[in-house]
Amino acid sequence: YPDGNLPDVHNDGETKYANLTWRLFDFGTRSANLESANQMLKSALASHDAALQKALNSVVSAYFDAMTAQATWVARKQAVDLASGTLQTTQRREARGVAATSDTLQASAALAKAQLAFSRAQGDDKKTRSVLMYAMGLPTNTPLHLPDEHTTTTDVRVEDLAQWLNDAQQKHPAIAAARAQLAASKAKVKMAEAEGLPSLDYTQNHYQNGYPNQGLSSTNSKVNTVGFTLNVPLFEGFARIYKVRGAQAQSEQSEAQLQDTELQILMEVVKAHADAQSSFENLHASQQM
Repeated sequence: YPDGNLPDVHNDGETKYANLTWRLFDFGTRSANLESANQMLKSALASHDAALQKALNSVVSAYFDAMTAQATWVARKQAVDLASGTLQTTQRREARGVAATSDTLQASAALAKAQLAFSRAQGDDKKTRSVLMYAMGLPTNTPLHLPDEHTTTTDVRVEDLAQWLNDAQQKHPAIAAARAQLAASKAKVKMAEAEGLPSLDYTQNHYQNGYPNQGLSSTNSKVNTVGFTLNVPLFEGFARIYKVRGAQAQSEQSEAQLQDTELQILMEVVKAHADAQSSFENLHASQQM
């Protein structure tokens, strides 16, 4: 200090401090939060499986549509060849005076009709192949080779519809994801309720050469403190009540989504079961014809 009577003094030192806080008891807030996170993870995994199943379903549907279009195209081509041969035969018969002109006109009309059906079948075949490549994520210029035909068996049995519905309720990934979402929302309700209850913390502090935001001490010092902190929420302006009500509303929405998902999946199972039965009956009737 200028004009001072005391000699100049220079102090050099450092201050260190550390704090440890450990939550001992909180009436289930952390466990509810952990349960919610686990259920959200299960929901994410089930949603991943549902997305894979949806993609595979699209590929399978596109594959059999392409197979059907190819078989139709082959059949239409055979019909064109048959109609062409019939027209040539009718023309020769008419030239020899055996057949009338009307027979030749009918054969010509049948050939034109067969050619039109063949052209439409050819377009459907190209379209279904493009859809199949798109569903598989392949470039549009990828060469696609399909088998000529499928080996079919007539001894395939369609299982009971009740078993199908039970399997869908137990194993379908979309329903499993909706159930996990509901469980996570219920855990969030418990967490919101537990956050408004008291909590007990263990605290331990270590101070060296003073305390934070204070000047340096003239002597070296070390201070250790240990304590327990009890937090009791008294009033938060009704924010806790609104947060719990919001979590409850979210839980009710998740429950409604679960019911909607179950109804949608079970409806799809019922339709698939009816289509499968109809397909096997049509196959049997076609083979008899």
